Amino acid sequence: MSSSQRQAVFRPEVDEVSTLEQAMAVTVTPEQGTTTEERWKKETDFLVEDIGKQLELGPEDCVLDYGCGAGRLAKAMIDGYGCRVIEVDISKSMRLLSPDYVLSDRFTVWSPQLLGKMTEKGFASRRVSVCGFYSTYSVQKIRLGSLRTRTTPAQSSTY
Repeated sequence: MSSSQRQAVFRPEVDEVSTLEQAMAVTVTPEQGTTTEERWKKETDFLVEDIGKQLELGPEDCVLDYGCGAGRLAKAMIDGYGCRVIEVDISKSMRLLSPDYVLSDRFTVWSPQLLGKMTEKGFASRRVSVCGFYSTYSVQKIRLGSLRTRTTPAQSSTY
């Protein structure tokens, strides 16, 4: 690697937070002219509306939100579409914060390891949409029975 190239480094400790406010701050950083709270509300509404339209979400659907953080998208999807949401996040503290934030019996949160075990055992639902979010988001829709532990949110296919 040349000296002018930079390499991305994953720092999982960044996501280890103890409050919702801290979770919001690492999820949506303030930018010039806007606050974390403003971005949280505006961008959540935009993303959830787009996801809901793309996946045609309704009460019979179950969304797998991989890299969920504190549950901002899950809460809005459940409130807006009545769907079920299974959240998966590597951060234990984010997984612990999300049930109190989402406050719904249509919500559950798993570690990546539990998702792997569940898929190995054939976990499936009538219709499960897998959603992954990065700096730009990528939405995929697959039957969870087709999901394998090697499947990443960046893969995009309809089965």
